[in-house]
Amino acid sequence: MDSGFLGLYGRYRGIVDDALVRMLPEIPGDALRGAMRYALLGGGKRVRGVAFLAVAMGGVGGGVAADAAEGGEGPAGVAVRFACAAEMAHAYSLIHDDLPCMDDDDMRRGKPSCHVAYGEAMALLAGDALQSKAYECMIGALAPSIGLGLDGEACAAVLGAAIGEAGMVGGQAREMAGVGGGLDATLAMYAMKTGALLEACVTAPAALMKVDGAGREALKAYGRAFGLLYQLRDDLMDVVGDTGRMGKKVGRDERKGKVTVPTILGVEGTEKRIKDLLGDAMDALARAGGLGTGFLPDLAEYAAYRDA
Repeated sequence: MDSGFLGLYGRYRGIVDDALVRMLPEIPGDALRGAMRYALLGGGKRVRGVAFLAVAMGGVGGGVAADAAEGGEGPAGVAVRFACAAEMAHAYSLIHDDLPCMDDDDMRRGKPSCHVAYGEAMALLAGDALQSKAYECMIGALAPSIGLGLDGEACAAVLGAAIGEAGMVGGQAREMAGVGGGLDATLAMYAMKTGALLEACVTAPAALMKVDGAGREALKAYGRAFGLLYQLRDDLMDVVGDTGRMGKKVGRDERKGKVTVPTILGVEGTEKRIKDLLGDAMDALARAGGLGTGFLPDLAEYAAYRDA
């Protein structure tokens, strides 16, 4: 990838990481807080937070404003609160996804899953608490957003819908029930389970910045393609990836008898579908009127061809 993209990605990621540490300080002897921090701060690509900032920062002048890094309450600081909320929601979903009653995975990001390290009950509670903390972050951003002329309420509504029944949780429920119906049903489940929050991290900052019309619709189309290609790459890595690189066991979908896109289309067919979705994402950005076009194309390409 281009060094400029990687540098900016690292800058956005660092802002999110630093903010998450500030928002969730250590409480010595508190097992719940320990489990929350273990899951939230123990690595991760921060793709959702990075995507949010890429759109939101572009809306406030194209650079990373100083108040973002300092935890301020300017436009960038408000955006960081929402970006962190998305990361907290994602972390909670991973804790629950790894539980024995769900996917039953004992490794995440190269270390024992939260329930292995802290026990099932504490892991369940840590996930619950991170979900609650995500909404706390969003609520805390509402008042400063109003004072700055931003639409924090619309932003929170987009993120909230993506997290719940109509998005991430609903998609997980479909997967647990067995989607059936072949490729179309599987892709529809992916669009909820993985795609909804990724899409929201592109469209919610547009709502925050009061971007309307064709630009917002183009970003929505980009986010939809981005979310699907991200999950399809995950599917492929489970087939041909490396456990050491990924930080989790590969081949788990086959062992569990899951129907995934590679089991339907094969490796080559899945790679072609990823390429097609990447083209859809690029076409959408061409209609976005310059919103995020300095970063989002490379972000989609990174997601499409990553190996971890």
